[in-house]
Amino acid sequence: MQHRTVRIKTLPVLAFICALALLLCSCSLFRNDEKIINENILGQAQSYLDQNLPQEGFVIDRAYYAFKSNCYRVEVSKPGSIDSSFYLDYDLDTYELRWDGYEHKVLSGENTYNRLVQEYHAVVEDALGGIHGSVRVKGELCKYSETEDLTKFFSPQGIVLKDLILDHAYHMEEIGRKYGYIEMTVRDDTLTAERALERLLQIHEELKRRNADYYVLALSMERPTTEGETESFEIYGITQEDLLCEDPLARLQQMWQEQEAQRQGVKAQWDKSS
Repeated sequence: MQHRTVRIKTLPVLAFICALALLLCSCSLFRNDEKIINENILGQAQSYLDQNLPQEGFVIDRAYYAFKSNCYRVEVSKPGSIDSSFYLDYDLDTYELRWDGYEHKVLSGENTYNRLVQEYHAVVEDALGGIHGSVRVKGELCKYSETEDLTKFFSPQGIVLKDLILDHAYHMEEIGRKYGYIEMTVRDDTLTAERALERLLQIHEELKRRNADYYVLALSMERPTTEGETESFEIYGITQEDLLCEDPLARLQQMWQEQEAQRQGVKAQWDKSS
């Protein structure tokens, strides 16, 4: 009886060992499979770069399976260039090229624009993040659009991406003055145009003190209610001209009334359609 008990108790242990061995074997086969696939993709990518961009000095950083795109992806960059990076996507079955991001990311100016946005956001966050009651600060740079009228929200000029110079060190104060769009949300117990003007002037002065600049501001002041909800005073499209005019409060009040009327109109249409 004792021998039988020992034998029965050892069965689960043996089953576990066998399962573990199978798992390790599968992982090993998968790794070998992945290594072969990567070598094939890397070879394809290197040949493509040699044929199409031989003088650019691009190098392959890594190859991997991109889950969201369901393809093999090869990341490419150029040593010494902060804006020259893109990726190549290859079909899972045929290894054929599905996407070449060189023109879209590098030649178009998209990488340079994204770098400038990151730099500008960092400058703005550093300048305004310490303001009392600050909840959220976001610095953006407006892109030029041929199809949309962005003048109420962003700079009417907008950055023309194809005019950007690859790897160029742009002056953030000048860039901000032309294209900078800043959104700021603050906690405040007083939701009035007068208080909004105080806040906006504080933001303006703090940016100037930090050698940062902007073209247009958007401010949202929020306070919690006793019902657990949030009341807010929101105004957007404020330029430096608005803040420094002869009667900035009157201008802000007029802007807020016009924007509030638009918001109520949209809400009424939405309520009617639903």
